[in-house]
Amino acid sequence: MVRTAGLLVCSGCAALLGCYEAPTAPAPDLELHLDSYSYVSTRISADPAQYAFRVVVRYENTTSSSIWFEMCGPGDRSPIFGVPTADGSESGYDIGWACVGTPPLEFPPGAARADTLQIWGPTVFDHYTHRPFGVITGYFRLEYSSLKCDTCSEPGPRVASAPFLVSLR
Repeated sequence: MVRTAGLLVCSGCAALLGCYEAPTAPAPDLELHLDSYSYVSTRISADPAQYAFRVVVRYENTTSSSIWFEMCGPGDRSPIFGVPTADGSESGYDIGWACVGTPPLEFPPGAARADTLQIWGPTVFDHYTHRPFGVITGYFRLEYSSLKCDTCSEPGPRVASAPFLVSLR
């Protein structure tokens, strides 16, 4: 009887603490370090309802060769990025990039930089019902799109963050 009560108390504590075990994903070749492990996405529009949050990303090229980041437009300050869910379900924060063929940004060995990103979503809605596609709360990762070289289209190393939590205000 005591064993059952203890198990219930432990289970209740785990539920209250919000324990989370991230799904297994390949380790990134270059890790993006975020300014927080948890973000609050606030409403920025009413119809359709959209939310946004700001992320500061820091990273350093600890590899022995240059990494080439894909850029979307001539005036862009940060690489093309994605915000997939940590569990593989459809993300409401993933953007369908429509780019103009800007040359990639070289990130040489030993280089370090920081980007500030405004992430918003949902980004896709049903045309008739205005219902959003994808989730906008839960655990996500930030990923940068990289290339192996400046003149090729072959994907480069995996550049990603650890999972982070997004809730709504």
